[in-house]
Amino acid sequence: MHLDKDDSRGGVTVSDVILLGCRSINAAEARKDRAVKMGLLVPHPTLKEGKQNVYFLSNYIHVVDERLKRRLKEETPVSPNDIAFAFIKVLSSRKCAYHHISLRTDLKYPQEDYERLNEKIWIEKSSKNKTKIITFKLEDRRNCTLNISKNGTVMTSIECTTNQYKLHTYEGIAELFISCGQVLSILQQEACNRLNVVPHPIDWRIVQFDNDKTISISELKKEYPNINWHSKAALKMRDISAAFRIYVKEMPEQGSCLRVELNNSFKNSKTLSEKIKEIAKRDDAEYTPDDFLKDRLSERKDGTEDEDEDDGSS
Repeated sequence: MHLDKDDSRGGVTVSDVILLGCRSINAAEARKDRAVKMGLLVPHPTLKEGKQNVYFLSNYIHVVDERLKRRLKEETPVSPNDIAFAFIKVLSSRKCAYHHISLRTDLKYPQEDYERLNEKIWIEKSSKNKTKIITFKLEDRRNCTLNISKNGTVMTSIECTTNQYKLHTYEGIAELFISCGQVLSILQQEACNRLNVVPHPIDWRIVQFDNDKTISISELKKEYPNINWHSKAALKMRDISAAFRIYVKEMPEQGSCLRVELNNSFKNSKTLSEKIKEIAKRDDAEYTPDDFLKDRLSERKDGTEDEDEDDGSS
């Protein structure tokens, strides 16, 4: 007997034997019984197609069993904690990148230089506080917005969510200072080329930034194929702070990525020079998104243990 069966559905049934030349169900049953008696076909102990047994070639059934075990393992639900720990493991091996950076400095001659700002270029956001605003492009996927108040405060906001600064590298530090130099140049032009319109960028105060770790979903799938990284369930975390976010983001080179980011704001802000030294020294000088996740999971675990202890004592 020759069997030529598409393997996509599974084993051999009586209807398959009919397709191989038998003219009736009875003839197919007889041929199947004969093949079973000869040891060519073996009924699977658990698989059924409707009410029919499913048969496999006796020298092939072990392959089917292995596939079933593998499929069962792949379809086993992954707990939220397992997802979190897997994600933390991946995050811990990466360095942070930095975007949404806000810097503060002051005009050295506030009244004089504020009045010099070109009204055709600078937009007055509010007639009440008289803050003047301009937005311009620093480079590809990096924009800057300047806010200058009447009292001389200069706020610089650099947006670069898809072209972040990698401040743990010399190249990333250089890129940020080049961007600050571009901002300084614009301020100098607006002040009729006054060189000391504001302090040097190394003395500007850093008041806020977002540090993130962005990982390609295709890369995550290779390492953890059992987790659906696009799923909202995979991204959901209880007790998450407003400063922390997990979301899917399309990146120009990497495609779909999973990003975790932490918003950092500083009341006692340090100079850009001081902060860069801290970041460049080592990544763990900053509070990173994976640090946040670790702390939350630790708090949750401690809380659970406390609840269990209370339940046991009552």
